[in-house]
Amino acid sequence: MKKLMIIFSRDYGLILRYYSNSDMKIIGGEDLFYTHEIEIIFRDVFFVSLPMEWKTNTKKTVFELLEGENAKKINILYKVEQGYYILKFAPEDYQKEFGCLIAAKTIEYTLIK
Repeated sequence: MKKLMIIFSRDYGLILRYYSNSDMKIIGGEDLFYTHEIEIIFRDVFFVSLPMEWKTNTKKTVFELLEGENAKKINILYKVEQGYYILKFAPEDYQKEFGCLIAAKTIEYTLIK
């Protein structure tokens, strides 16, 4: 399983900011009431399974890129078309097995600060 390495210097809250025309933006930061410090944009989203707002322990891997048998199981279950990346993550306050999923063709991120 490959890791999507976005390393934060402290724990962040993450929130689904918008979903429109198959694009989804997640923002993250220490205090999302005032501003955010990272934007993660998923383009051509096939499906998502996640809470609308969550905290993540950034000292651990935040997102995992599924490959091999793990990806095959999700592909079959959700009938994911070829060419999509499937990312899995576990919010801090949930069991590791909970596993939120995002399937998208491209992933971009921008550091704001």
